[in-house]
Amino acid sequence: MPRLREVPRDEATAEVVLSSYQRLFGDRDPVAEPGTASGTPGNWWTVFALVPDVLRHAVFGFRLYQSPARLLPPQLRELGQSRAGWRVPDAVTTALKADLSDEQILELTYITTLYVQHAIMSRALRLEYDDRDEPVTEIGAPQGFSARDIGLDIAGSA
Repeated sequence: MPRLREVPRDEATAEVVLSSYQRLFGDRDPVAEPGTASGTPGNWWTVFALVPDVLRHAVFGFRLYQSPARLLPPQLRELGQSRAGWRVPDAVTTALKADLSDEQILELTYITTLYVQHAIMSRALRLEYDDRDEPVTEIGAPQGFSARDIGLDIAGSA
């Protein structure tokens, strides 16, 4: 379940929200009857509808990277998005340069980092398939431990 309130269709007034709902959910209320044609819950859209200008910005970002003006093939865009968050070693850049122009590499990098933003927001707000418990559990400090500045310990006092 999302961590933030979802906006039902009858509360939506902004054109960007209404047009997104219509395009993705048809005449259904996506809160009462969730689910997109691609099988996702669709709650990314219903939560982003809380702030229509943020939704508009995100939609324009999608338009940017799906534009026919892009030089980057869509298959590579999707591959980059599936690898979002991985560090990029020099060898990967060298391999990319063998097949892609500098412009295409810039597009791939920009589009991938936009997707990183959406992926982090989905995890933080428990949207779509990120509606699950955190896989990493923080371990508490040992009994009697008090906070200290490890950086200062390592560097020594000034």
